[in-house]
Amino acid sequence: VKDNPHGAHLVILPGVDVDGKVYRMTHQLPSLLDEPDTCTFSVIILAQNSHDRVRRCIQSVLRFADASNIELLLVDNASQDGIDLWAEALKYQEPRLHILRSTRVMGIADAYNMALKQSRGRYILILDSSAEVTGDIFTPLEKTLADKEIGITGLHGLSTDDLRHFEECAPEEAEVVDSQCMAFRRGVLKKAGLFDERYRYPHYMDIDFNFAVRDTGARAVVTPDLP
Repeated sequence: VKDNPHGAHLVILPGVDVDGKVYRMTHQLPSLLDEPDTCTFSVIILAQNSHDRVRRCIQSVLRFADASNIELLLVDNASQDGIDLWAEALKYQEPRLHILRSTRVMGIADAYNMALKQSRGRYILILDSSAEVTGDIFTPLEKTLADKEIGITGLHGLSTDDLRHFEECAPEEAEVVDSQCMAFRRGVLKKAGLFDERYRYPHYMDIDFNFAVRDTGARAVVTPDLP
């Protein structure tokens, strides 16, 4: 029940379907963060009425992941463009694919957090659906994150002078890694926490998460020349 100036109204909270298992409310979705790793990378891709981009992104990941031990988590944020039917058909051929489908549109942070809690990889890679992989990105990312002082890495680095405006910077000067391609150890979530769910839209959400990771004492760096 949510109050409004004229009284109150009911808000139907979103549920989620995870590989065919339905949870009536998202907070009932169990967290697997304390479970042991089952693969090297958990790749998370968010779909929200972006059918063509999502297909291209997923197919490119699977094309160049043959030598890597991965799982791919597709978060379907109540899309209405048929991506669910395509993903279900692909799942019959691709056991590495897991589908998390919300019954109603959720905030971006909430949607990503569902996948973070269900991830079982040693490392987590968040890819924007607009990205297309053209080569092996897993080996260089794993090599970067093997340094225990590095907490988060990816394709583009950002820096700021006033904490209000963030600009792309040289790799060695990065203060923040952009979420278009952002990787980190799953274990860091126990210290840094998940994405702040007050972010309904993605603007600054990734910057906030970078700062949380850096507050643990870890560094943010760019992995150069990712394909």
